[in-house]
Amino acid sequence: MARKRSLLQRMRDNPANDWTISDVEKLCRQTGCDLRTPRRGSHYTVTSSFLQDTLIIQFKTPIKPIYIKRLVSYSAAHMRRQRRSANG
Repeated sequence: MARKRSLLQRMRDNPANDWTISDVEKLCRQTGCDLRTPRRGSHYTVTSSFLQDTLIIQFKTPIKPIYIKRLVSYSAAHMRRQRRSANG
């Protein structure tokens, strides 16, 4: 039986899939990134306590592949820094 791929890996492999903001929320919960909902407008903000940059994701279904690619890269960088911080 094949092993189930993580959401991060599925997004990395197919950023053009019909990803929704609930998928983004789920990935942020899994990786430990913070997702803030917009007060006005249609842009969500992803932040990390380990990274200085802020990622903006436009809420439009499906989410454009460029936003998914940036989210995958941001989440991976967050997890690398998190591991490095935990190890010493």
